[in-house]
Amino acid sequence: MASFLFIILIAFISGYIASTGQALLVVILSGVFIAFFLLSQPVFLFILTGVTTLLIAGAIKYFIPGFDRIWWVTYGMAALLYIPATLSLLKQSKQQVMQDKKLPVSIPLAFFLLVIFFSFLVSHPPLPQVIVAIKSIFLFGAVWAFLAFYPISSRVIKLWLMIMLVIALFQIFPVLYQYIFVRSERLASTFVAVEASDSVVGTFGGSKDSGGLTAMLGLYLVMVLIVILSFFRDKLLGKTHLMLFLPILVVPLLLIEVKAIFIFIPVGLLILYRKEIIRNPFKFFLWLVVLFLGLVVILVSYQTFHWSTTGKEFFENVQHAFLYSFQEQSEGFSAEAGAVTRRQAIEMWLFNYGTSVEMLIGHGLGSSRTMGAVLGEVARVFYPMKIDAVGISILLWELGVLGATAIILIFYFNYNNAGVLSQSQYLPLWQRSLARALQAIVVLFFMILFYRPDIPYAAPTMFLLMSCFGLISWLNSEERRIFSEKNP
Repeated sequence: MASFLFIILIAFISGYIASTGQALLVVILSGVFIAFFLLSQPVFLFILTGVTTLLIAGAIKYFIPGFDRIWWVTYGMAALLYIPATLSLLKQSKQQVMQDKKLPVSIPLAFFLLVIFFSFLVSHPPLPQVIVAIKSIFLFGAVWAFLAFYPISSRVIKLWLMIMLVIALFQIFPVLYQYIFVRSERLASTFVAVEASDSVVGTFGGSKDSGGLTAMLGLYLVMVLIVILSFFRDKLLGKTHLMLFLPILVVPLLLIEVKAIFIFIPVGLLILYRKEIIRNPFKFFLWLVVLFLGLVVILVSYQTFHWSTTGKEFFENVQHAFLYSFQEQSEGFSAEAGAVTRRQAIEMWLFNYGTSVEMLIGHGLGSSRTMGAVLGEVARVFYPMKIDAVGISILLWELGVLGATAIILIFYFNYNNAGVLSQSQYLPLWQRSLARALQAIVVLFFMILFYRPDIPYAAPTMFLLMSCFGLISWLNSEERRIFSEKNP
């Protein structure tokens, strides 16, 4: 009630100032008004943050030039979630401790923060560099905190999962438009099929001229497929719905040029169905053949939709697709011109990390950043070479071996905990099925660290990663709540 009255008061003040012609003050107070309204509805804020990040912001940036700063809106909305999460944490009552095999994620998380603190003390990074890095790394952490600490009902989580499914199904429309019109226009001007296909990004953001988060769109579609298959595996989703969803999700995967899906799909399915594989190796072999044929179909589709204009044979294109990530140098461009391969990005740190202290705790947050308005101090030394070409190189440059180790442990602890929760005797079947899918998804996110710099640079990636960790924490809270109710 108090927050509602405060909002009414702000509205009256804004109206009065608007009558005086003070436009800047009106904008500021309008922002405060919106923030307080959203904070009065935390669940709505959480859902709106997801929809804005995955559906609205990227589409605006793609179709309306000049809106590069639109992602700051999503970061700001996400950061607001720290407030209800913190208030809920302060009000939480102590629950009974369960004896199980879950690992406390707070330990590597605290270690990660400690490395950041000491790295800051030693390196003294410039303030703008730190601010930009904090935006990238920490603001979407509020999503994890919100799911972990705010009392969210199962009904809300089911609604949110449904919204995530709808967003995934919706991708077929912008993908078809971008493939048919935008890609064709770019192909006509550049004659490079693969680069033209980079413009097919769905609503995940990018540019018609230079591409964007195509790989993250591919990962998102694979993640949704894994959740759907997990629910189907546990008979929570009927065959009719599965047959309806599969084509709508697979068609965009064929029209976007993301070679990593040939790793994402097999790895995700192997983790999801590992128990069946152990119990029935012969059946696994049959499904392995089916999976292999499915991947061949995707490769043939890629040859038809993306690679046919390269002038190379099918097998030559396939070989290039799987080996280019391990190349010492980018084809057609040198590292000195800015084109750094994934292998080069890691090797550059390995041979240039600096002192022993810098090897352990890095050069400070944001020091490797080559993207955006702020150029990192270490990045400036190697410019124009993109030393932040992959997430793991960013971690090594900025937080050293210790910081990278802390992040790897956070991934491992969440992977372990999702596996334990998938076998919980207290959680209902749909929550156990979700935990099983999340365990596979954690591995896919870990692979992204070695594939792209989307962790921590891309807002959709960070939202989904923190949502994944947050859902695991929410399932853990649900298990403790049920356990406490059954063992008063």
